[in-house]
Amino acid sequence: MSIESETPSRNHLPPLDNSTKLFEEWRQTNLPPEVRAGTGEPQEVGTDYYSDELAVAERLQDDYPHFADLVSDENLASNGTLIGGGMSATVHRITLGGIDYAVRTLGANHSELKLPLVAASVLAPIRAHGVVGAEQLVTFSVADGKTISHFIEGTPGNRLTADVLGGVDDVRLEEALATLEQLQLAGVSIDGKRANFIIGNRISCVDLGAAERFPQTYAQKVDYLINVIANGGLDLHPQASEADFADLAHEESVRVALLERLQIITSRRYPDDRDIEQRLAAEISRVRQNQLNYADPDYVAKAIAADEARRAASRAADKATSEFAASGMRVITGPPDDYVN
Repeated sequence: MSIESETPSRNHLPPLDNSTKLFEEWRQTNLPPEVRAGTGEPQEVGTDYYSDELAVAERLQDDYPHFADLVSDENLASNGTLIGGGMSATVHRITLGGIDYAVRTLGANHSELKLPLVAASVLAPIRAHGVVGAEQLVTFSVADGKTISHFIEGTPGNRLTADVLGGVDDVRLEEALATLEQLQLAGVSIDGKRANFIIGNRISCVDLGAAERFPQTYAQKVDYLINVIANGGLDLHPQASEADFADLAHEESVRVALLERLQIITSRRYPDDRDIEQRLAAEISRVRQNQLNYADPDYVAKAIAADEARRAASRAADKATSEFAASGMRVITGPPDDYVN
């Protein structure tokens, strides 16, 4: 990775909010990492392997005091919008000075997670700096357990619709593949959750990780993109009427067309990559069969009947639970005290 100014020696870096020590621990526990080009060949790592990332991190962290009060937990709760989260962090959208940011905050136990924060939430976006279509880190604090990135406008991959999918042209597919290529070369992995792909003016990736901790081939990255196109948003669809299935059949036809265009593009860009070729062929076949099923009256009638049976069973279970609770009876989870074996 290159940076604009000369990289200072590791020994002359000022304390980075305890991050210098953490990066060193990270380096020691991950030797040797994967080659950044993703060839799978290990490489020797010297003591200055992360010195450029440390220098960039130092400069980024210098800006954090300007944001500290604005991204406090109290201000995020009052003025931010919760847009996502997982087991270890929450993400808020907040507008500061007319600019939208995504603020990731580690959970209450973040003091135990400082190393993953630095390695995954800081190191990876630093490597991805300037990669169009990748999350762009603005500043961070290990002490506060927060990272601040530019907010990416668009539809998350887990909430896709036929209209959103239909708006993805070949240019955006080419751009998405170029983004994934650059991330692979930079030693950056992506979390394959569909929500981490944002479809807007282009297809972007958020929630990046360092390849040392999350080894990943380029074909895996493309596989995540295929999964988003083939499945993103499907679980939001009701399946209770003929109209529902007509909508699904239409959406599946849009997915097939988009996957077929991606297939043409990838066969041109990666003519020798059998993994990508086979994965796309399998998904196109599966989604096309779904499209045919959803347009078949017999299939639809059986599916609606099965859906209604599940609903009826759920209603009966809820009623039984309510009646039991109203009766005042209690559940005995073990043998009575006077039980004799």
